[in-house]
Amino acid sequence: MPKKYVLNTDSSNNNTFPNSHATAEPGQPPASVFTISDGEIAGYHINKDPFPLASIELQTANSSEGADDDDDSEDDEEEEEEEEEKSTWNGRFEFVLSVLGYNIGLGNLLRFPYLCMKNGGGAFLLPYFLFLIVLAVPLYVLEMSVAQYSGMTPIRLFGNIAPVFKGIGWSNVITCFVLNIYYSVVIGWILFYLVNSFYVPLLWSSCKNQWKDANCFEVNRTAPRPEYVTNCSEYQLFDRARKTVTETFYEKYMLDISSGVEQWGGIRWQVFVTLLAAWIIIYLCVFRGIHSFGKVVYLTVLFPYVALTTLLIRGVLLPGSREGILYYLTPDWPRLATLTPWIDAAQQIFWSLGPTWGALIMLASHNRFSNNIYRDAILTPIVCSMTAFLGGFVIFSYLGNMAWKLNTGIDCIFKSGPTMAFIVYPDAVLNLPFPQIWSVIFFILILTLAVDSEFCTFETMYQCLADEFRILKRRQWLSKLIMTIVSLLLGLPMTTNAAHYIYQLMDWYHVTLLSFVALVEVICLAYVYGSQRIRKDVEVMTGIKMTKAWDFYWRIPLLAILAGLLIMTLVSHEAPTYGNYQYPPGAIVFGWVLAATVVIPLPVFAIHSLLQQAYCPPVKYNSKTEAMRTLVTQTEEWYIRIRINSDGLVK
Repeated sequence: MPKKYVLNTDSSNNNTFPNSHATAEPGQPPASVFTISDGEIAGYHINKDPFPLASIELQTANSSEGADDDDDSEDDEEEEEEEEEKSTWNGRFEFVLSVLGYNIGLGNLLRFPYLCMKNGGGAFLLPYFLFLIVLAVPLYVLEMSVAQYSGMTPIRLFGNIAPVFKGIGWSNVITCFVLNIYYSVVIGWILFYLVNSFYVPLLWSSCKNQWKDANCFEVNRTAPRPEYVTNCSEYQLFDRARKTVTETFYEKYMLDISSGVEQWGGIRWQVFVTLLAAWIIIYLCVFRGIHSFGKVVYLTVLFPYVALTTLLIRGVLLPGSREGILYYLTPDWPRLATLTPWIDAAQQIFWSLGPTWGALIMLASHNRFSNNIYRDAILTPIVCSMTAFLGGFVIFSYLGNMAWKLNTGIDCIFKSGPTMAFIVYPDAVLNLPFPQIWSVIFFILILTLAVDSEFCTFETMYQCLADEFRILKRRQWLSKLIMTIVSLLLGLPMTTNAAHYIYQLMDWYHVTLLSFVALVEVICLAYVYGSQRIRKDVEVMTGIKMTKAWDFYWRIPLLAILAGLLIMTLVSHEAPTYGNYQYPPGAIVFGWVLAATVVIPLPVFAIHSLLQQAYCPPVKYNSKTEAMRTLVTQTEEWYIRIRINSDGLVK
């Protein structure tokens, strides 16, 4: 039999939470009684104060009230079987590690150094760390505070804050879903290189293989090369005519790249096997929810720091590493007079730190109510960015050594993204003693970085869908297995000869319009829900009084920054290329359609909510104005779930 509670929202009551827990005391029941059955509430009335949680009492009502309870008991018990008890982290350290694991991905180690090289070396650090403070930290505090306060995942959170904004949660799901498809392909490529790192000698150390290209050459056998390659232009001209053995290994042996995105060819079975292995790893990490990957992050987050330190110590001992590190740190201040470094810095914040992807909300929703979320929301993005800064020293020390050997500039050999991981670094380790060891360390490093980012976004997608479709919670392991198989099948085009082109296209357009989602999210939280209420929520949870400056910043400067970023992203956007290859118009159209899928849920769910309230509202209202007002006010479920979350009835 479900328990009954009554709600006292009398603001004059002095029995408020000191920190995190409401008290259950006997008292006179008010006019309305509600029934709690597996988190679902029925038959209640709430006086919606501006800050209702500040004065709450849950009081036990007479369990004999309600003559029809026995008739509904069987249905309630069935619902209880479907709904899982809300899980919480075993400790704050698990939560922090999970957030770091989600944040610290391939973008930090591979893309951040490239952006530094592209945008004036050390000069790029200024806009990057500036946007860290003015963009990432405010968004982190905003998202994670509301998530911990409510204990809700994105779809349920935004749907209960203001039903008209429910599309934000679905945008988060689509963002994570698309990322999971192509990010898992990169994990498969990493596994392929990791396995091949155990060969003696390394397969990419010599052109004497059956997959060699006619233009293949070996870097460590090109002593005459510096004699006629005297500058970067000549090097790049030479590089177009010839291919290093690592380029040949990547393009011919692993992917057998076709001439264009339209030429799919057949499935590369060795790539398919590694993609399958990648999804098996991901599934094993997530099949039990946060209970499983809450333990995995101890390895996948802590090991990269050990590996980075090891690689850095080895790298700085190489000849030429000093020049590489100086190139990384020396600022070219005139570059900051252009818009490109500023746009790249802001986009890197969105790509590497992942605000408005939904994963931060999912992770924070599993916190204990009294966790110091204000501290965590500020520290985690800073630690993540400092890790990217550390990774830059590692990458540039090895690039400096390569440039020294080739007698050319670092900017001539630097490449971004997967090309950096699968061509430049494997080339760099060839002339190190015991190259297999350094290759294994590097690929395990980027494997752990990629895997924990992947299973956080996968878990976000699952939990959001499970909140909407409860049947998914009956057999969590089976639901996730089906989702894994579907994602694997959708990734099959990236096991063909056109794999690299498809991957680059998805990676290029996937988050192009994410700043628009962030803009709508800030409007929802700072204006509709209220920035003052968020500050009060943080005080109720942690005892920390946030300054009123947060209200002003969330409402005006943050919105202005996001709007400006969206405009500049659209104005400065360029089509992707791969070497001399230009994508056809059809591929560009596909890319923009992919970008649009992230924002389409916003108007779709807003229009659906408006039409529903206008023509078939679930409850009878006194007027259409009252019905429409409910679309931008918190639902009754919102208030009840907060009371449950804060009182510990759902753990």
